[in-house]
Formats: sequence, structure tokens, C-alpha cells
Amino acid sequence: MRLTDKDRWRYEKDDATLSNLVSIKKREEWLKIVKQYVPSTKLNYLELGCAPGQYSAVLSESTDWSISGIDYSDDSEVFLKTMSLVGKEAELFNIDMFNEKIDKVFDIVISVGLVEHFRGAMLEDVFRLHDYYVDKGGYLIIQIPNFTGFNYFWHYLFDRPDLDNHNIDVMQLQSLEWFSDQGYEILFNDYVGPLRVWGATSWSHIKLMSKLVAGIGIIVSSIALLLDKIGIRLRGRTWSPGILMIARKK
Repeated sequence: MRLTDKDRWRYEKDDATLSNLVSIKKREEWLKIVKQYVPSTKLNYLELGCAPGQYSAVLSESTDWSISGIDYSDDSEVFLKTMSLVGKEAELFNIDMFNEKIDKVFDIVISVGLVEHFRGAMLEDVFRLHDYYVDKGGYLIIQIPNFTGFNYFWHYLFDRPDLDNHNIDVMQLQSLEWFSDQGYEILFNDYVGPLRVWGATSWSHIKLMSKLVAGIGIIVSSIALLLDKIGIRLRGRTWSPGILMIARKK
């Protein structure tokens, strides 16, 4: 079951800016973890659901990776613009990955915020598609949000429409161990980052309230980051905003 439709995945040119990349580089702790496990040498890289490409741009900057992406959005070309910000030429396949495949395997396959938008048989199909594109000895990286703790309550109160677009059941470490059963070596599989909250779509019809909720979210996230720096760590299943798995195909 697909939990979103194509209309959700719309992008603007403003999504591809250097300031966005700087913010992501500072905020997303999991990007640094990936760089600890995956070499920056000459490798072929594929992102599934690649638009707008901000995470791939940060990850691939100063590497010898050759970048490709698959995305079915009508605005998927923003991926190419984003990659150009870090001096990368990329190959874009504007296809629905369920209906069409490319005849190539890759040293690195990544998805960010993709698998949790599917449920049931389609979720397993998504897992199999990841596996399909990973070359033997290659790396698989999957990053998904964690709505099983504090963020569940935040989204339930302030961002319910977005919550309904996500499969909460897959947001647990055991779900990604599916790849271990397929012969992958799991290099990293854990909750990542200090508490961070976002989203206010429940109040999008009331502009002032939407801005107020967004402001509260920034304050909560900033306090959590400050506490983390002084050793009070709001992390793990209850607090961390995301889950990261890095695996290698044997």
C-alpha cells in the first residue's frame, strides 16, 4: 500500500540552495556517521526517491562518487540543480521505480525518508528494490524518521496529516534487519540524533497558529541540542528524530 500520492512530492527551485545545504550539514548528525563507514573513493552512487537531493549533495561533496538518482516527481530535476551546488554532475531517471527499472547496479544505494511511506506488500517491494540495485560488496544506506516516541505525540497534536502519510510500524530497528536475512552485514543500525521536532500541517489553515507551532518547535529543538552539548542526552527510541541503517552486501 502506498501512503502518499504524487501531489505530495512537489519541489521548488528554492529547495536547491547553498544555505539549505549548510543547515542540513549542521543539523543531520547521521550524515557524519555515513562518512565513517563509506569510503569517499571512486564509487557509483544511487539515491532512490532522490529529489530534491540535499542529503546526497552533502554526502557526496569532496568525494569521487558518480551520482545517479531515481524519482517520479514532476519536479525531480531540482535534484540536478542541488547536485550542481557541490560541483557534481548527476544522472536523473525520472521514472516510477515500481513500473520501470534501470539496468545497472551501484556501489552505494541510499534512500532518505522513503520506505516509511509504504505498507504491507509494497513495503517489501521497496526493500527488494533497494537490494536489486546494490552491487556485491556495495553499501546500502536507509534513513527514516522516528515517530515512535516524543515525535509521535508532536505530530499527533500539530502535524496529523503528515503523520497519516507514514507507516509508524516500520520505524523500529528490527524492521531494517530484513536486510540481514538477505545476507547483508549490518554495519550500523540505531536511532540517531538528539530530540528535534518539526511540522505544523494540522494548523495550516490558521496562519498565526501555524507560525506559533513552528516557533515552539524551534525552541524545543534548540533546548534539546543545548542539553545534548552539556551531557543531558535526549536520544534513543523515545527522543531521537531518526533511524539510520548502514549495511554491506556480501
